[in-house]
Amino acid sequence: MEENLYIMSGGTVPAEFNRFLYMKTAEYKNGVKNPCLRKYSNGEISNIIGQIGTDNNAAAFTEKPVALIMPQASYEGKRQVNAFYRDYKKAGFKPSSILFKNGEMNDEEILKRINNASLIYISGGRLDILLESFKSKGIDKILKSLKGKIIVGVSAGASCLFEYAVSDCNMEESSKYTLIKGLGLIKGIYCPHAEEEKREEALKNKDLIFKDADKSIFDKLSLTKNISEEVIII
Repeated sequence: MEENLYIMSGGTVPAEFNRFLYMKTAEYKNGVKNPCLRKYSNGEISNIIGQIGTDNNAAAFTEKPVALIMPQASYEGKRQVNAFYRDYKKAGFKPSSILFKNGEMNDEEILKRINNASLIYISGGRLDILLESFKSKGIDKILKSLKGKIIVGVSAGASCLFEYAVSDCNMEESSKYTLIKGLGLIKGIYCPHAEEEKREEALKNKDLIFKDADKSIFDKLSLTKNISEEVIII
């Protein structure tokens, strides 16, 4: 169990999906092998929710696993954090959070909470804000050093984990998507919301703003929807 298990989603997932994450956490901690990287489509999520039902068939824990939310991409919004605590407590986790925008936590407490978590949930929002926040507190370095964790990334929270990601953070000024350099935990380019926001077309045409990157990156990485390849689109 040396590798991290990455579970990616292009957008918001239903609250019922959290029970599935509890089950996966139990399996992972008990040594069940999982693919290092997994993407779930909306259809798969619906099927998973239907299979779970209301019974509690997850492997037993000696104590509740800690699920940690990092809501920096959404400016640490209280509504999102409160919903996370409610939903993940219901799913069987002990909820926790990383909050430092208003001076709530020092570096020592941030490191302690990350190390204590079985599942780390990086929520969506502004990718540029997320990366800036992580770097300001050294969270980027902490994430790169982790082993044996389940890391759930949603939208910008998934994008930050890759070498590069397609973001809409500059759309208001330029009407173009931006290729942003991420943390590099996972090799390749990540593009969330491709079908609904035409990002796939922008990738194919290389019609992007290149920030900390250049067009030569596309000479090395092929555009595909197959998660086993280097460019991942959800």
